[in-house]
Amino acid sequence: MKDNTHRPLSVKEFRGFVLLDHKAPIIFINQKDTKNGQLFTLVHELVHIFVGTEEIFNIVDAGDYQFDRTEAFINKVTAEILVPQEIFLQLNSTDSNFLARKFKVSEFVIVRRLLDLNKITREEYLNRTRDLKENLERFLPNESNGGSYTNNIRFRVDNRFFKYVMNAVNHDRISYTDAFNIVGIGFKGYKILMNRGGND
Repeated sequence: MKDNTHRPLSVKEFRGFVLLDHKAPIIFINQKDTKNGQLFTLVHELVHIFVGTEEIFNIVDAGDYQFDRTEAFINKVTAEILVPQEIFLQLNSTDSNFLARKFKVSEFVIVRRLLDLNKITREEYLNRTRDLKENLERFLPNESNGGSYTNNIRFRVDNRFFKYVMNAVNHDRISYTDAFNIVGIGFKGYKILMNRGGND
């Protein structure tokens, strides 16, 4: 799976990440995600840059942040940017489908917003997110595992992008496991790319 040269980067593994750099931070967004999901991830990672932290974002429920204070702050800021509280409350609705279309975000974001603003109970929140997760697969693009492991792995992965990821590993900013998931390769493929050098 890891070294499949046509292997897509599953949304289940991660939705996006940011690599901080004081000159040119890089945001990666998984193109397999829905457009609304990509929008949330983009704003989410921008807030990470402003705060000065980096992470791999792979939470399906984009508002489920109760165990991490930094994530709590970042998700609340992201939600306020995308779904401003004043406008949200003026609509006086708990219809997550309608509100998601109105604000152009996922229903996960809306349902969390409804909970945070005391428009629904915790139990209703859990029931709604469970139903949304069950239905998520049919809204995501198909993820094919076709292809074979050949020499075109060097062509598939941009050299500058890989060097940035490798630099993050070398400076202990991310783990090798994170790097494998980000690039979509395993150890064997990682070694091939390491040996490619700066010719690309």
